[in-house]
Amino acid sequence: MNYFDFAIIGGDQRQHYLHKLLLEHNYSVICYGIKPCTATIASSLEETLQSSQTLIAPIPFSKDGTSLTQSPGENPVFIYKLMELLNSKHTIIAGNIPSNITSCCHCIDLMKQEKFITANSIATAEAAAAIAILHFPDNLQGCPCLITGYGHCAKALARCLYQLNATVTIAARSSYARKEAKLNGFHVIDLLDLKSHLASFSILFNTIPAPVFSKDMVMECQFSTLYLELASTPGGLADPSCAKERLSIISCPGLPGRFAPFASAKAILNCLI
Repeated sequence: MNYFDFAIIGGDQRQHYLHKLLLEHNYSVICYGIKPCTATIASSLEETLQSSQTLIAPIPFSKDGTSLTQSPGENPVFIYKLMELLNSKHTIIAGNIPSNITSCCHCIDLMKQEKFITANSIATAEAAAAIAILHFPDNLQGCPCLITGYGHCAKALARCLYQLNATVTIAARSSYARKEAKLNGFHVIDLLDLKSHLASFSILFNTIPAPVFSKDMVMECQFSTLYLELASTPGGLADPSCAKERLSIISCPGLPGRFAPFASAKAILNCLI
């Protein structure tokens, strides 16, 4: 049996581009649960894990807790089957790796790697701005935009919107975050004081994975205010069904993979070599 430097298991367009990049860097790659052009395809998951000790899995690792994240039409790669075949010599490189996998082998979670998070946030920010442009009926120039939170994604988004001449306000609970945002040239609001200011914004970008917008707060917004949900579950709305009556809500999961898969593939590669 041939031995390969890497095995790519599952994934989406990011892994297709990553396969191409690895070959260009003269690495050998075997694939399963994904079929890039010119790829060497394993006949089974067992063959895949016997052929390489370095396994590249999707970002996120799984969306349902049962199988790996994959493009539509691929045969599912079940997590329980993968766990049966893993051993201590394997290394898995993926995003948001669950604890039942980290207990089986060595894991490198890309969503905990600073340089990957930074690259990922840039792709997310540009995609979010593109979605806003597509769905907002006016120009972004001069548009009053609110970003809740001031982590990696929010910082990249704030810079992106600022370059489009939008009026950017950061709402954060941390006084340190507000001070940093103000030094970077943005307006700031304490998250606890946000309710009385909501009517002044045309677009809301949420990056906080917690229900920061109560039902009462949503009622303070203008009708049809554009709301982009950039945070992971549960998101920023305490009552999403009620919020739909007031806001124009767009859920934005997996933006890097959808809008900038090649950039994401390069970011993964930079963590591998």
